[in-house]
Amino acid sequence: DPPTVTVLPPSKKEKNKKTLVCVASRFYPDHVSVSWQIDGDNITDGVATDSAARLEGEHYSITSRLRVPLKTWLTQGKKFNCTVSFFNGNETVYRSDWVAGVKGCLAEKYLKITNAAKLTYAVLIAKSSFYGAFVVFLVCSRKDF
Repeated sequence: DPPTVTVLPPSKKEKNKKTLVCVASRFYPDHVSVSWQIDGDNITDGVATDSAARLEGEHYSITSRLRVPLKTWLTQGKKFNCTVSFFNGNETVYRSDWVAGVKGCLAEKYLKITNAAKLTYAVLIAKSSFYGAFVVFLVCSRKDF
């Protein structure tokens, strides 16, 4: 039986890098290899694939992960594809699935929100520093210190 291939998009909780997961399942025998493509180009950097397929009942499954920079995931129109080649004893059969990166407007919204959060954090740090310096000044300027 050839594999069923599913690509899972990254978790929204991931910050600087995004991890896509490719699950190939329900195949027998275990003669498979997994590859990743971004916009049709083969990718090897950031790829981690299980060393061997796992037997689950009468079929096998295998997972592969692709870790990409946030900027790559947020590039409008990027296509992340997982291809599984399966040898059934007579011929090699290819199965694949893909997900698209975040849409442009969502990417812009995400970047605006994160930039606003960075600015807010920087302002709070600056205010805290000024307050601390002011308190030190008051303590040091007292005559009986």
